Amino acid sequence: MLQFNSSLYNSTLKLFPYWRLSSLLSTSVVNPEITNLPKQDNIIQDHANLSIKNEVLQKETAPEEKSIELPDNIKKIKERKSSKAELNNQIRNAKSTTDLIGIMKMPGITIEHVRQILSLISSKSTNVEKTNVSLVKATDSLTNLKQKKIVFDNLKILPLATPSLIQILKKLSYNSERNVPLLRTLAYNIAMYSERLNIKMCGDILYSLAVLNYYDENLINKVMLDLFQEIPKNSGAPVFGSIVTSIGLLRYKRCEVLDVICKWAVDNYEQLRVQDFIATLQCFATFGYNPPDMDLLKQHMNSLKKEDTNDDLWLDFVWSLILLDKALPSHIASVLDMAFVKTILNAPDAKRMSRILKLLNINGAAEVLLKDYNGPMLNTTADIFTIPLERRKQKQEFIDLLTETLKEIVPLRFQINVYTKMGFYIDAECYLNSNKEFVRIDDVTDNSTNTRVAIMVHDYHDYSRGKEELLGVIQFYNKILTAKGYKVLNISYHNFSVNDKLVKRVHYLNEQIKSLSLEQNL
Repeated sequence: MLQFNSSLYNSTLKLFPYWRLSSLLSTSVVNPEITNLPKQDNIIQDHANLSIKNEVLQKETAPEEKSIELPDNIKKIKERKSSKAELNNQIRNAKSTTDLIGIMKMPGITIEHVRQILSLISSKSTNVEKTNVSLVKATDSLTNLKQKKIVFDNLKILPLATPSLIQILKKLSYNSERNVPLLRTLAYNIAMYSERLNIKMCGDILYSLAVLNYYDENLINKVMLDLFQEIPKNSGAPVFGSIVTSIGLLRYKRCEVLDVICKWAVDNYEQLRVQDFIATLQCFATFGYNPPDMDLLKQHMNSLKKEDTNDDLWLDFVWSLILLDKALPSHIASVLDMAFVKTILNAPDAKRMSRILKLLNINGAAEVLLKDYNGPMLNTTADIFTIPLERRKQKQEFIDLLTETLKEIVPLRFQINVYTKMGFYIDAECYLNSNKEFVRIDDVTDNSTNTRVAIMVHDYHDYSRGKEELLGVIQFYNKILTAKGYKVLNISYHNFSVNDKLVKRVHYLNEQIKSLSLEQNL
């Protein structure tokens, strides 16, 4: 049974011989594009020579009287297998954190071994007496560290170690291996890096966190601060495209960073590939945010043609313009064209539901928001309007809470999950008369002067991180509802929780509805 001391966790992690990892991770890892992201091998050791083994075995065997000499590459394969088995055995038999750290310096160690060791250290702990293992280990490895020109500053990770940590993070993302203890360890140590990360490092970190759907506030804060300084100096479009895509996926909103992203796109538009330009607009649309220099991109938005890209990217482009309130009637007409709609809907893959929602959003905007639009619209009898929309489990829990609360306040005077046919539901709909009293649904007529209220409950996923605000698509829903004559009441998960008692939820919702009525002078 391994013996660990939880109090030594942070200090011992910082003393790993990362110069050893640096040499292991010296193979170049190509930065992924925003689409068709490649998978990489999940180990550092290169076993490409394995194919040679089959060729050797297919050759004629030597005469019996002669001894058979194995080629050097076969010997090396056997040695590697033996070395791997030996390392596995040593890791299993390690008695302490010190033993595990020592294994990190051994030749033949692979990324699997690194993961295994770090996972053991981060997940195991016992109430043993504190020892000064960290100082002993620092002294023990000082000679090796000097030879590699690595120094420690108060036992913290140094510049040479950080690229290796980022390489490990990238390897995890390429293999879709969401090892939370290891990710927590890597994020902590990279965030402690005192020097500024270059733009490639920032891109690699953001990409890896986005792929693994792992969020660490301290690490993201550091990356964003460094990006603010590094983006103006950037000279490469691919890494720029990867960064804006990852920021959107992570839903991290920091306006000053979005501003410098927009300025870079304006100043370097000729370098941008079409997919990078669209990814930039989609990033802004994610937050419903128009940077100060946004109008300087207007010429490029209006000059881009459907023929310049593929159907999926064009749909993303027009949808982003809708959320940013920058779409022209010609943009919308190109997407709602019957031939384009048919092509988009006939593509059988995982993106189909996303395409349907975007088409419905665009059609809704054409119907409600663009008063001068007279182009094609989706057929009102088309199957696209009957496809059920799925809700997240957490979102459905909030709908159930809202239903329970409204039943306590105004039974039979509200509707739940009202489908708009514009790509979203109204969570709850009710009516108020001129005296601010709830009206029975059955008493509502088309000619009545009652005011419609749309209650929308929002969970964590409906908000951006960093600067917490409603995401762009939620802002778009509010615009649609307002244009249709609704008074919209947005309820945040901060104030309306499953942990709250019913009486508290009833009081809060009542107060919000009254406040909305008074504010709108109903």
